[in-house]
Amino acid sequence: MPSFIPGSTCLLAAWNDEQLDSLDGIVARAHANGVGDVGRVSRRELARREPALSDRALGVVEVPGEAVIDPRSTPLAYLRQAVRAGADYRFRTEVTGGAFDGESWDLETGQGRFRGRMVVNCTGTRGDMVERIGRPPDFDIRPRKG
Repeated sequence: MPSFIPGSTCLLAAWNDEQLDSLDGIVARAHANGVGDVGRVSRRELARREPALSDRALGVVEVPGEAVIDPRSTPLAYLRQAVRAGADYRFRTEVTGGAFDGESWDLETGQGRFRGRMVVNCTGTRGDMVERIGRPPDFDIRPRKG
């Protein structure tokens, strides 16, 4: 799902009749959800704003404040910045326990113990378990399919 980025705009283009028929419903749902600035963009306006886009687009909905991000490369870019700032990381390492004393973390993992002043919890469906190490969690993750 797109993420909010101030000043950004996401354009949702319809490339066939089925997609074109769904655009008004998308706008209506956005308005019903309180997002009033979502609206259709004419083909003429689209050509003016996005001249490199194919003229085969049949219709467009504009969603101000939205942007599409790559869910794989964005977190990896954040990781690269953190490593440059002195962070350490481990992939495929289960956190099995630990403690937080108010200033530093002491984590037990399948690859040994790690201590640090800051921990980024990106454990996915086990995120609530890691959260419990530092304090009572304010969420529970209940994985399911479908």
